[in-house]
Amino acid sequence: MRNGYTRAQLEWIPRLLLSLDGDEGTGKTTFALTAPGPLVYMDFNGGGDGIIQTVQDEKEILLPGDGEPYILPDLLGDTPEAVRDAAAPVKRRFVQDFIAACDDPNIRSVVVDTGTEANQVFRLSSMGKIGKAEGDTGAKIAQQEIVNSEWLTLLRHATHRTTANVILIHHLKEKWSGGKPTGEYVRSGWGHMGKNVHAELIAERSPEGVYSLRFGKCRQNSSLNYSQDVVFRSDDMPLTFGLVGQAVFTMTDAEDWE
Repeated sequence: MRNGYTRAQLEWIPRLLLSLDGDEGTGKTTFALTAPGPLVYMDFNGGGDGIIQTVQDEKEILLPGDGEPYILPDLLGDTPEAVRDAAAPVKRRFVQDFIAACDDPNIRSVVVDTGTEANQVFRLSSMGKIGKAEGDTGAKIAQQEIVNSEWLTLLRHATHRTTANVILIHHLKEKWSGGKPTGEYVRSGWGHMGKNVHAELIAERSPEGVYSLRFGKCRQNSSLNYSQDVVFRSDDMPLTFGLVGQAVFTMTDAEDWE
């Protein structure tokens, strides 16, 4: 302690906060489940069924609570108030389970499948409507800011309160401009993830069935930012979490990610 300051002597523990984006069938969940266990799998869409069974004997896969996915009931046609009432307990259960997983020192990895559906749950619990929020533009922006703030607060838990790896899986959606589709695909759900995670990763699958992973924004290792040179392909090597971890944190080796 000197002049009101404490010298930093923080232990460095290899871990990766990752946003994993891609279309259906591009191997996102399969890749995420290669992260070290014990692994908490937080399921919003049943996407892990059939995949978890292939790895659950090799590593400890934990499902929060009774293992039920965070799935909303059919809300079409319901009033905004009814939608909020239905979404609120789903959001509350997810937030509690996410914080508990992050706070547990025995947990090595946390997978959210998907952040796209989590975004919808957060929006509906606040805005009470499927689609755009009702009201004037200012009210819509204010509501969305509340939703974003709640999510960022949760992400800070992953950033500052845990030593676990955190993988946030997202779907893609087509970007529109001037009322027309652009042919460009972007993350569906939470927008600016790059500044809140170590790296963004995009999963793809070629018509020939080759799976690949490439980097989007990578704040931890700027040499990987949107790199066209660093692309992992399933016909070259197994696509594993450790492979990506070593690329982002070049001072680590495979054992650090087991």
